[in-house]
Amino acid sequence: MESISSSLVTQQLLTVSSNHSQLRGLAIGQQLTGTVLTVAQHGTVALQVNQSTFNARTTLPLIAGQTLTLVVEKIGPEIRLKILDQQLHSSGLIQAIRQQLPRQGSAIELLMNLQRIARQTGGTRLPGSITQLARNITQSLTEVGGSLSGETVRQALLNSGHFLEQRLLKLLSEFRGGALQRDFKAGLIRLRTALADIIGQTKAQPARNEATSSVPLRPRGPAQAQINPAPVPARDAASIKALIDLSQQVDSALARIQLHQLTSLLEHEGARSVWILELPVRDGETVQLVRFRIEKEPSRDESQAAASFSILFSVRLQALGAVQARLTLWGDSISVVLHAERHRTVKLAQAHLDDLCVRLLQTGLTPESVVCLHGLHAEETPNIHTPLVDIQA
Repeated sequence: MESISSSLVTQQLLTVSSNHSQLRGLAIGQQLTGTVLTVAQHGTVALQVNQSTFNARTTLPLIAGQTLTLVVEKIGPEIRLKILDQQLHSSGLIQAIRQQLPRQGSAIELLMNLQRIARQTGGTRLPGSITQLARNITQSLTEVGGSLSGETVRQALLNSGHFLEQRLLKLLSEFRGGALQRDFKAGLIRLRTALADIIGQTKAQPARNEATSSVPLRPRGPAQAQINPAPVPARDAASIKALIDLSQQVDSALARIQLHQLTSLLEHEGARSVWILELPVRDGETVQLVRFRIEKEPSRDESQAAASFSILFSVRLQALGAVQARLTLWGDSISVVLHAERHRTVKLAQAHLDDLCVRLLQTGLTPESVVCLHGLHAEETPNIHTPLVDIQA
């Protein structure tokens, strides 16, 4: 998010030499439409405006093929063209999204690895500081307790990391930084920092093998112990690899959260907007991801007063098995379709459908259809491997 903010602070200008004959006759305030043809180093871009091509200089993160709306701001030895704010905002978002796409990955493997590290079961034993951070992250996950209530989802969403920056601004103004201890993204950032420090120290030392690691060190006298600082413990190759693998998993999970944050900022005027969320939770002794996909379908004509929303979520709980749901909201009406893989879960849900309808009516919504079906529906499961945004390479 910082890369976007910093780019928005820079001057939103293109500087062009007035020697170009194609630019003669321009007037201050005149609006132009240009296309970025190529982007070279040192801030030079080839720009096409009105069938004419010329080079311009800028510090902005432009992308080849990008269309810009420009306003002539100054005419002189150099002509200054200003880019409209919204287009600069979009270009910064697209650049940031492109940086996160190849790095991002699902957090489920990381969560399972953190759980193993926290329990110290199997694998290579890692430093105590890393074990404690892994334990802090897993213990801070929202506990679903075999069910998924509205309050549980709210807490999981609040602590998922998607709103970390917004919460930081609020908490810093109130001096309540301790409230972020349960935030998933904040925990991952702390873990990444600790891993980077330890990996940086171990890379400066040769890896040890099992034979040398068992050789006791010669005792030192009190005076020598006071003079020489304690050395960084040597680590075997397996420990170093485990640290590096864990660091890569943390980076992938952080990139995925940041990607979700960035794509939620993109504006899709006149088109469907999609927001994808993955909420880490604890279900007893296991860790899970509750996956949400929120779609906003714009109104198609004047007769449709408001846009419609579809909310899809899927989760696998120990007590209920896999459960999927699709909620469709248009105006004050709502429909709910539940899918469950276990017959027992279907019967349990069907026994409480009337209660759900009453709750919906109490919130001011009219339930048009509320059903629970047996069997999972492939289309109802948010696919985390499909592209999150449609950006041409």
